[in-house]
Amino acid sequence: MHGTLTLKQAQARRRQGGFTLIELIAVIVILGILAAVIVPRYGDLTAQARTSVANGALSEGIGRFNMAFANYIIHNTGTTPTNLAAMTTGAGMTMNATMDLGDFAVAFTGTGGTGNTVTVRVYANPAGAGHISDGGTVSGTVMATESINWPQ
Repeated sequence: MHGTLTLKQAQARRRQGGFTLIELIAVIVILGILAAVIVPRYGDLTAQARTSVANGALSEGIGRFNMAFANYIIHNTGTTPTNLAAMTTGAGMTMNATMDLGDFAVAFTGTGGTGNTVTVRVYANPAGAGHISDGGTVSGTVMATESINWPQ
């Protein structure tokens, strides 16, 4: 009986084959090729996503500007604001020249007024780096920018 058990163990050991060196090298080569193709594509997607999010923040800023312009007209008996300062300072203030949008800050510059433009710039406003409060100063890298005509 003892001899039979040893024979079965020997047969089981022969069946426990591992991977050959060639198979392991083939798998490593395939993984290397996949990594070489995927890593540059991932980096490109990250840059595209960052640009798209900044453009979304720019649209948000322009939308807030338009809402503030309409709000000014409603609260000032149909009178349109004469310039950007009229919308961002004084008792009739309906928006700030700098607005905190979470990860981004939007800044409005220019005089505004009929025939003029207002420049809207989006800046990174990362958490933990001192959020820019509404109305505060903003600096850093401009992520997106657009000039809009003063509404008539």
